[in-house]
Amino acid sequence: MLSADEFKRYIVRSNALPISLTTRQRWVHVNAKQLTLILSAQEAKAAGFTVVQMKAAGYRSYQCNLAGFSLEELTDAGHLGPGTHTAREAKAAGYTIEQMKAAGYDAYQCKLAGFSREELTDAGHLGPFTHTAQEAKAAGFTIKQMKAAGYRPYQCKVAGFSFEEASRAGFVTWGSQRRDFWFSTGMYAGRGLDQIGRTYDW
Repeated sequence: MLSADEFKRYIVRSNALPISLTTRQRWVHVNAKQLTLILSAQEAKAAGFTVVQMKAAGYRSYQCNLAGFSLEELTDAGHLGPGTHTAREAKAAGYTIEQMKAAGYDAYQCKLAGFSREELTDAGHLGPFTHTAQEAKAAGFTIKQMKAAGYRPYQCKVAGFSFEEASRAGFVTWGSQRRDFWFSTGMYAGRGLDQIGRTYDW
């Protein structure tokens, strides 16, 4: 059994420590919450963990599928995700929009599965292909959340966020000048940055 100190060092150094698979398997049976940090999905399955246990531990459905669990086993265990099942299949299996969001389905996939725009909004599951940036901001999305949802920098600007906010959120700005911000939007099409800056009133 690993001591707490050994475990801490193992987590920091990943597979650098010469800890056997058997030892790690014994550890995770006592420390199931740390399962994904210690064993790969394949190792967890080999250690005897069920798909239900692996789901609870945080393994994604596609990881369980790669480890050897069949799509039927994943479906029976209610472990669906974008890497193994379509959004329509997840909805047909009874997944709520909140569950689909947690499983990794984006807002557009949920919309295609049949959820209404109102349901997406109520669940706080917004995205650039279902809601405007202004709607997302009005719904309380921070610029970091909008970036994670797939909104582009120029959409966040139109929604009312500042250049400084976008820069702090991690958007690539390609320089210190405000006009340079537009170079990272995909809207640069042969025009000079000066012209782009004037066009968009930087």
